[in-house]
Amino acid sequence: MVNQHLKEPYTCFPLDVSNGFTIVSPIPEDIPPMSDLLKFVWGQTFKQFLSDQPAKLLFSEERIKQWIEASNGYVGLVKYLGEIVGVISAFQDKDTIHISHLYIHPDFQNKGLGSKMIDSVLVRFPSVKKLSLRVFEKNTHAIKFYQNKGFCEVSIRDANFGTEKTPSILMEKPVD
Repeated sequence: MVNQHLKEPYTCFPLDVSNGFTIVSPIPEDIPPMSDLLKFVWGQTFKQFLSDQPAKLLFSEERIKQWIEASNGYVGLVKYLGEIVGVISAFQDKDTIHISHLYIHPDFQNKGLGSKMIDSVLVRFPSVKKLSLRVFEKNTHAIKFYQNKGFCEVSIRDANFGTEKTPSILMEKPVD
């Protein structure tokens, strides 16, 4: 059974974010290219300290379908001229939204898309009081981005991927 999120876009989408970029809800045909993009960006971003193996499990097509079908979840895609160049996923837990994934193809980073993707979460969940996320401690580029967006470090713990592990920082931001 296909969840309604796969049949119909959220009422607030598509969002035109200018210059040919849009943020849209995924449709079933988007799942394979989403998986490919997420695995590619993982490899490019984390190759210095993690293998590609965790990405194969985290970003399987079945796992992505589960994100989309989650009743408390949200998945948004950034498309440029019809191609997926960014993915954000989040879920609501009471008055907090946890951003699970925010991945942008390296060729499209530093163009304001990450900020627009976070904004899309707030459009989907307008009554939220707090945003939270985890970021790998060695992903200094992302940490700086989130700090510039008002996120603050709350705690650190290891993220475990079988035999691999790396410190992960919990960051939070109150929503005005």
